[in-house]
Amino acid sequence: MVEEGVRVVRCGGSRLNFRRAVFSVDSKYIFCVSGDFVKVYSTTTEECVHILHGHTDLVSGILVNPSNHLQLYSCSFDGTIKLWDYVDGILIKTFTIGPKLHAFFIPLHAEDSVFLTISKEEPETVRNDFLWPDIFQLVSVKLPKSTSQDV
Repeated sequence: MVEEGVRVVRCGGSRLNFRRAVFSVDSKYIFCVSGDFVKVYSTTTEECVHILHGHTDLVSGILVNPSNHLQLYSCSFDGTIKLWDYVDGILIKTFTIGPKLHAFFIPLHAEDSVFLTISKEEPETVRNDFLWPDIFQLVSVKLPKSTSQDV
């Protein structure tokens, strides 16, 4: 008898309420973070039309691209920002930032600039038997224009 390897199939995902859901500009779609991917739901049919998977760790933020309302940005604890065509469910570009990304923000009139919250190294100082809380840093990153898919 030949033994087969273990096959893991993801059926559900994780909590849909980790980050708030985001609507498309025309309100035809709603985007929900679910573990290491983003689910795209149709607001008219209520069905999941796409699962945007490509991150290797928890997705920590999603935003509609202010320059192109048919695209969605996602950031993750894996240190990357991904740009998606959510209508077709296609990954357009991956920006490798490096540190764990907790959230990101795009100013309305910024040209390819985003603001990210990242973890700073935790101090080893202990005060009153409590460790200092997580310390975050707000950084500005310019996303370069490139024809390459991985930047």
